[in-house]
Amino acid sequence: MPLRRRAACRIDYAAARGSVAWQNSARTSASLRVAALASAALVYLALFATNTWFRALLTNRFLMYTGTISYGLYLLHKILDDAFKRLHWKDAHPVAAFWASVLVSYVLAMVSWNLLEKPFLNLKRFF
Repeated sequence: MPLRRRAACRIDYAAARGSVAWQNSARTSASLRVAALASAALVYLALFATNTWFRALLTNRFLMYTGTISYGLYLLHKILDDAFKRLHWKDAHPVAAFWASVLVSYVLAMVSWNLLEKPFLNLKRFF
């Protein structure tokens, strides 16, 4: 099966599983549902878009690099969020604390990628 067709099947399967989970969960908000559907739609459009400008928008270097370091962002953002809560920066300056958290998380994820993840991934060739 071609790669794009497999990706589309996985997206359809994930969307179907997600809709079942949403129906079973009373706590899931409508905005979370919209965000999940929008994310799935963006992935689908990135795979099958015929517009070159849209494909160029989704495959620019910044977004590609952010995808590369996204696991580090996922792991590290909560640490900074909790630190800012403890220091009461989120209460005093919520917008500044948010952008500082985003910036510091991004920098820490870059450092984590270059010093930890990439060297370990380079060891794959030995196994």
